Amino acid sequence: MPEITNQQSLINDFVRLMPPRAVPVAKVVSTEIASADVVEKLLQAAQEEPLWDGVWDYGNKILGKPYPSQSEADFALLGAIVRRAHSVCVPENMVADAVIRVFEQSGLYRVEKRHRVLTQDIPNLITSHFISAYGTHRGGRQAHLRLASIKLPPPSKTYLHLVNCSLLSRRMRNVKSSD
Repeated sequence: MPEITNQQSLINDFVRLMPPRAVPVAKVVSTEIASADVVEKLLQAAQEEPLWDGVWDYGNKILGKPYPSQSEADFALLGAIVRRAHSVCVPENMVADAVIRVFEQSGLYRVEKRHRVLTQDIPNLITSHFISAYGTHRGGRQAHLRLASIKLPPPSKTYLHLVNCSLLSRRMRNVKSSD
């Protein structure tokens, strides 16, 4: 059996080679105000969702599985509303405004969670929906749907070399142990 030795100094050296950690930047979705008829059309579609009435803790009405928290049920309903917005042809530059205005009328809406819904949930859902719906944002970055992204410097060559050596040595140990 191999001897276990203290290698904290190697770990500390490895950590020093890592690029600095950037503070996450919130995604910002700039929008236009959705017209009343756009909101009404989306509202009619959203009211067909199982979570619309606000009952989340006895289980998903389709699969019978409860949501662990109301926040997860909120996120599920918001995702459904974003998908409905796409299906009823809400213009992309009005999606965020239409979604929050419709969600405010649902049984799940809580005033104290509005800021999180506006700054985190809706931008994340819009981003993931439009990326998955089109493979990428149509036309690249659009003027009316700007997402702030984190620009990180590439990792140093020393860091990459150290990671590659570490992976290679791990693979070699696995090969020796399987013999």
